[in-house]
Amino acid sequence: MSIEDLIKQTQNEEHTLRFKRFTHNDVFPLGLTLIKEAQKNNVSIAVDITVNGTSMFHYKMPGTTRINSEWIERKKRVVNYHLHSSYFMQLWAARSEVTYNEEHRLDSSFAAFGGSFPITLDGGLIVGMITVSGLTPEEDHELVVNSMRIYLKEREVL
Repeated sequence: MSIEDLIKQTQNEEHTLRFKRFTHNDVFPLGLTLIKEAQKNNVSIAVDITVNGTSMFHYKMPGTTRINSEWIERKKRVVNYHLHSSYFMQLWAARSEVTYNEEHRLDSSFAAFGGSFPITLDGGLIVGMITVSGLTPEEDHELVVNSMRIYLKEREVL
């Protein structure tokens, strides 16, 4: 799949994986969905769900370290700054001849690599983000997106 196709796919994910509402009661079951998907795929991840600037769920599976938490924070900054998934920004930057950080004049505390996805309400308001670290950027993104689909489907939203 070309970068342009992946960008369109990621934009589509951002427009379709939305919540009618997102409350504190969604945080824990959504976090568990991410962990169960990682276990099902026999991978180890760190996961964070941040709502309105506050980390509401943070879990590191065996095999992850503080470095994974640092990557989570760097990816979250990208979502917060651009209001797009970190994978979308990674793909967008891949089209350029300069790095993401050079293009946007941002320091290394920002990391445009897949794994952080906005929590968006139906009206377009972004209330937080779900972030994963531990796999390749593409796999981190895929795990978040698949887990969101499962969670939304279980609640008969999709």
